[in-house]
Amino acid sequence: MSALLCRPPSFYQLTSWVPWWIVVTGILGVVVLLRVGRNLRAGRKTPAPLPPGPKGLPILGNLFQIPIHQPWKVYHSWKETYESVELKDQIQGDIIYLEALGQRILVLNSLASIEALLVKRAANYSDRAGSVITDLMRFGWLFGLMNYGSEWRERRRVFHQFFNHSEQHHPLIEHEIGNFLRQLTKRPTGYKEEVRTMLGTLIMRLTYGAEDNEYNKRLIHAASAVAIGFTKYSVPGELLVTSFPLLRYVPSWFPGAGWKSKLEELAVINDYIHGQPFDDAIERAKSGKREEFPSFMSNVLQTLPPEEDPERPRQEGVARDVAAGAYAGGCRSIPLHAPEWLIVSVDNAIASSANVLAVALALHPDVQEKAQAEIDAVVGSDRLPEFSDLDHLPYIQAIVKEFSPERFLENEKLNPSVLDPEVAIFGYGRRVCPGRQLGNDILTILAARLLACFNVKQAFDEAGNPKPISAEMTSTFISLVFRLVQAAIETDLRSGVGRPCRLIAMLYLALQAI
Repeated sequence: MSALLCRPPSFYQLTSWVPWWIVVTGILGVVVLLRVGRNLRAGRKTPAPLPPGPKGLPILGNLFQIPIHQPWKVYHSWKETYESVELKDQIQGDIIYLEALGQRILVLNSLASIEALLVKRAANYSDRAGSVITDLMRFGWLFGLMNYGSEWRERRRVFHQFFNHSEQHHPLIEHEIGNFLRQLTKRPTGYKEEVRTMLGTLIMRLTYGAEDNEYNKRLIHAASAVAIGFTKYSVPGELLVTSFPLLRYVPSWFPGAGWKSKLEELAVINDYIHGQPFDDAIERAKSGKREEFPSFMSNVLQTLPPEEDPERPRQEGVARDVAAGAYAGGCRSIPLHAPEWLIVSVDNAIASSANVLAVALALHPDVQEKAQAEIDAVVGSDRLPEFSDLDHLPYIQAIVKEFSPERFLENEKLNPSVLDPEVAIFGYGRRVCPGRQLGNDILTILAARLLACFNVKQAFDEAGNPKPISAEMTSTFISLVFRLVQAAIETDLRSGVGRPCRLIAMLYLALQAI
């Protein structure tokens, strides 16, 4: 009893009788005092010159000037407004300086400045800024969000050892794309959903070797909910706690703190997708169930020490983190520009790029026709394109680069003198995406096989009017996702070449025989 009487009151007990506005005012007051103290300490030192940028407010800095909608356009306009900064290594770089509530931000507005800092000075710029949303959603295990250090290096190395050798995964990739093509014959307007399902299933099989479609769908749905939540709540300004981290200690019952309950719900799901698929894969291995295609789990279980080895728990924990990281953002479209969070789910990256591909093809039928002519000339009419054909399909490779294909071609070959978008889209330095080759392989063979069998076109409504296609990019924290109007894209089997039905039938029989 005496111990209970001496126990200090909880935060709930302290705040249950205090008006909510007093608590909020107190928290904001602490933030202001910390900021003033930091400024006073900094004032005793001779400040180094900072890059140019918009003038901010006292205490708040540029908090209300940081763009939320299409920030890349705003940053580009600032590039024209403020003079360039000459870096110490004589490389001219366009750098903008911002500050929000004491957090210092550098906006790198040119390839030169990016390479100078993130590549040539990678030792200084390979760390990852912390995030209160990352903490509240319990994403500490995700190596793409870890600080640079030994734990990050070990997980990245384990990931790289399996996923970087993409050629060993080609049979599974072709298998799942075959399933996808068959589904398109049943659902001509279901491109977006089918490609997302296919890629989610592919990454689940690559990672865990799980062949149960319903099981995979449940996990993909759970991972999707977490990824959507993380994407939504990480946007600057979406939640006040991202600007005032001390608000994380406000209880969920507090007025206006309903966001905390939502984040906790997502954190519980996150805990599930982090651990359960890994445990299930171990149980399948113990039961003697053999996988149709090699997976990360089948590979890693062969390298783990015996269960009685004291090193086993640590190595198993690393493998658990890497496996969950490979599909953590499952089935949510994230394009190939976001450095390492990316392969935190390759299916995310490719799903977004596959959607962009469909929109571009539907809006540019002339490009589609040229690509199909190239496929017909190289592959013929008795089979589908294979990975070995891709070197002979330069126009397909140029399409995948998401720009006017002719820009990258010279004399019907890829022109090496033209700057390749891959220089930028996979990140830089030590944080470059470790699964870039796998991602490229999936997207390129998907484009080739899709165009070999189908025309991609704008859908029409019952009145015969074309359905609008939106090419607007979202402005989320993690990704820039192409928004497609539902059912605005449809596919149909190519006509006039005497082969689509034979190809689909042949593919179906081949898959059944595997």
